[in-house]
Amino acid sequence: MNNLLSIAIREGVAEFVSTLAMEMPSATPAIAYGKNNAPGVLEKFEQEMFYPNNQSKWFWSNYPNEFGVRDLGYYVGYQLCEHYYAQAGDKEKAIKRMIELDYTNEVEVEDFVEQTRYFSTSLDSLYQRFENKRPYVTGIRQFENNSTNVDAGIRQITIDFSEPLNGHNTGVDFGELGQDYFPKNDVTKRFWSEDKASWTISVELDPGKHYQLLISNNFRTSEDIPLKPYLIDFSTVN
Repeated sequence: MNNLLSIAIREGVAEFVSTLAMEMPSATPAIAYGKNNAPGVLEKFEQEMFYPNNQSKWFWSNYPNEFGVRDLGYYVGYQLCEHYYAQAGDKEKAIKRMIELDYTNEVEVEDFVEQTRYFSTSLDSLYQRFENKRPYVTGIRQFENNSTNVDAGIRQITIDFSEPLNGHNTGVDFGELGQDYFPKNDVTKRFWSEDKASWTISVELDPGKHYQLLISNNFRTSEDIPLKPYLIDFSTVN
């Protein structure tokens, strides 16, 4: 795992354990700010914790955010650890578990988080909230997805979205079948509609061929909510 939550825990463990060892408060400004503004920081982190492209907003940079304070992900991780430690009957065992936490093990990380009782509800519920507000692809203008009789003369594929996106970030990748199934295209001929609710990619298709394009979650709204990935899969006729 290398998402926002796992990074927060990893950095938070280091910060929290070091304060215990030195028996003095953290000198990181984000910790003090977070404690003084806990409800707002928690609410925003719960909204954004599953976003794949916003690490710089919460860690390691002066990327602008609504709080005007950098590295608030450290505070969230610190609070997770502090909550876990406060509830632990065996403090030494609690510290050992935090230090040895396997961040590549999703089940282990999620179990740790749930035991902290820090978030307002379960991770499953928070993830479902995130999924429910994500934009999605509603269809393709030129043909039905998964069609097997697409005209090879088509020169554009237009993707329609459930709502306007930010008109800037895009992401097109190979499907599971790999590069050989990705259509030839001219990167200079990709464009947004005026209302930003659709996006067009120019293609060159051969007859009798199977194609795939992955519309990735790098597409996003103006609030950085990522698109649900969408695999375009089709075959042209001979």
